[in-house]
Parts: sequence; structure tokens; C-alpha cells
Amino acid sequence: MIISNVIIQGGSASFAGGILNFGSLTLAGVTSVRRNHALSGGGIGNADILTMNGSSEVTDNDASTGGGIFNSFQSIFPLPSAGLVTMNDSSRVSDNEADDGGDSAGATPGQLRTALVDVCSGGTIRLRPGLVVLLAQGELIIPSGKVVTIISPRLQPATIDAQGVSRVLSVENTAQLIMKSVIVQGGSAPSAGGILNLGSLTLAGVTSITGNHASRRRNRERWWRRDYERQQ
Repeated sequence: MIISNVIIQGGSASFAGGILNFGSLTLAGVTSVRRNHALSGGGIGNADILTMNGSSEVTDNDASTGGGIFNSFQSIFPLPSAGLVTMNDSSRVSDNEADDGGDSAGATPGQLRTALVDVCSGGTIRLRPGLVVLLAQGELIIPSGKVVTIISPRLQPATIDAQGVSRVLSVENTAQLIMKSVIVQGGSAPSAGGILNLGSLTLAGVTSITGNHASRRRNRERWWRRDYERQQ
């Protein structure tokens, strides 16, 4: 479904006050989802694929959890997808209110791991402001042939922390990972405690790789091949 240049407001429900999406939803033009209310997902409850294009916005909504977007209802409905939100540079999710996750919520370590498997190549996984994902079941893997972007807000970057148990991320051969404004920390491995890059890795925004440990390769926090690129 594509919604273009429409204002959606005044909705109220237990889940997803404005829009409940179980399929593929695109917000385009100057579409605005605003002034809606719910217990979870004040503006949008997204269980599958949400794309925000143009100058679309999710703003001024409120909920107990996920004031703007509650991404993934797996804890409520038995769904195979972890939820995918893709935004362009002009769309925005802001000025929403919630007790937990003002603009977005719903990314646990398990959901992030599942999202990396489920996301289509070229897709984006958006982490809520200030989110801390504590890994306890090993490193996250970007599989061969997949192109993935992981993004969080520049002013409140999310953190992925391996807690000294494992490496944080591995980018397999022919895979591509773009990280924008994400902190990678707490990794530990024989080599490349933070990120092991065997494919293509781009770090953008205020991404920081810090506090990782490797017992080989001079204890460097990360290792990469020729396709590594740092963007400002």
C-alpha cells in the first residue's frame, strides 16, 4: 500500500493508533502520521515492511511503548518477520512521546539478529535513539551477498555491545555493511574484536568502534580489507 500526501491523525487503539501494518506500507510525499495514541505504537505498529519516502513524517504521537513507531509485534502476534523500517534523508520520526522508546521501540538482541537474517538485500534496520543491544549468543553476521544498512539517530546513537563474550560483527565475503551513527563496543576475539570485515564496510555519521579487544594482530579493535571506507 502506498499513501501519498495524506494526513492521518486522531486514531486511538491498544496497538498502533494511526496505522497497523502487516504487509508492505510506503509513506510518500508529505504524508504525516500525527496526534495518534496507543498503548504500543502510537503512530504506527509495523510488523513487516515500512518505507518512508519524500518528506513523510511520524510526529506528535504518544504511547506507553514506541510513541512514534513500534517496530515488530512479535511479542504480541506470532509473526515470522522482525519488522523493517527504511527511511530516506528527508523523512523523519520525531517529537513523539512514550514511557519507553519515544520515537521507536522494539529492537532486542534476538530481534536484531533475526532482522539481519530476514532483511532483504539493500534494506535498512533502524535502531531507536539510545538503544543498547547486549549480545549474549555470539557475534552478529552479515551473510555473503547481502547489503545491509544499520542506522540510529546521530544525536543519540544506539550501541551494540558484545559484553566481552564474542566479536560484535562479522561481514562475510561479498557482503556489504553500512553503519550510520552506531557504537560498536565490548567485543573480544582472537582477531578483530569489534568488526571482522571480509566484504565491504562503510562507517558513517558518528559511528564509533571502541572498547574492543583482540588477542592477535596487535590487539587492534577492527580489521578490514581494501573495501573499507570511512565517511564523514
